[in-house]
Amino acid sequence: MEKKQRIKVKALSSNSQVKKLLLDKRYLIEDKLILKKEYLVNKQLTPVKNIFEFKNTSKANLEIKNVSKILDNRSIIKNVSLSVEPGKIVGLLGPNGCGKTTLYNLIVGKYFVDKGEILLNNKKIHDYPIYQRSRMGISLLEQHRGLLNNLTAFENLCAILELYIDDEVKIQKRANELLAKFNLDYLKHILARNLSGGEYRKCGILQRICNKNISVLLLDEPCAALDLISVNSLKQFILELKKSGISILITDHNYFLIEDILDKVYIMKEGQIITSGSTKQIEKDEKAIKYYLGQKISN
Repeated sequence: MEKKQRIKVKALSSNSQVKKLLLDKRYLIEDKLILKKEYLVNKQLTPVKNIFEFKNTSKANLEIKNVSKILDNRSIIKNVSLSVEPGKIVGLLGPNGCGKTTLYNLIVGKYFVDKGEILLNNKKIHDYPIYQRSRMGISLLEQHRGLLNNLTAFENLCAILELYIDDEVKIQKRANELLAKFNLDYLKHILARNLSGGEYRKCGILQRICNKNISVLLLDEPCAALDLISVNSLKQFILELKKSGISILITDHNYFLIEDILDKVYIMKEGQIITSGSTKQIEKDEKAIKYYLGQKISN
């Protein structure tokens, strides 16, 4: 029965929703979206053919060094430096419009830096195109982009897995493994449009870890518009990912929603990092209190 549910990426290549979904996988060459496996092979971007266990074999240290970016004659990112170590969850926090999403776009390669460097395991990648950074294990879950609503959770995973695995049986096996690993197999046959907010975000994250080389996961306000029960469930899900050694950078404008899972915090204001430290340090930091927290946190 599941054989009929396999999603053919090639057959869906004209669907605008699929184009948006596959854009997240960053298969771009000369600014053109690659939708067909045949083109991937011709460009020596052959999909991974072996099935893989969920474990991070390519732990990565992400470093941003003195990065600046001007967009539309406005200085959006100003001399920003930060780092994310393997198996750590780092918060990039600040009010809306402070530059968090733009910095994410610089990390994945949607924009190129004007000044500064982006390094992955001490290798400079800021001049690499989007698809190459994706193949190196950098993946982004954007706040307003996710699943195809007319497909089930299982079908959504299969659509992405086709980019990495060239065997139908193994694609279905891997999709089932991912759902079971994170106790989401009960969602298998539910259409994405019928998922709760928290379930939708979890399945979106599962899509991003379909890449066996996943080493850096960027989450753009994953807790936005979720109730507290869903937020707590999602945080436990993120902590499970941390155990694999993935470097996780998470943005949010509400510190109090995610502070208990953060190993380190960077506070942004008007395109700059104004302070950083552990959660305990941030809660006592005068700049963090003045420009972001609004109050000192008592123990």
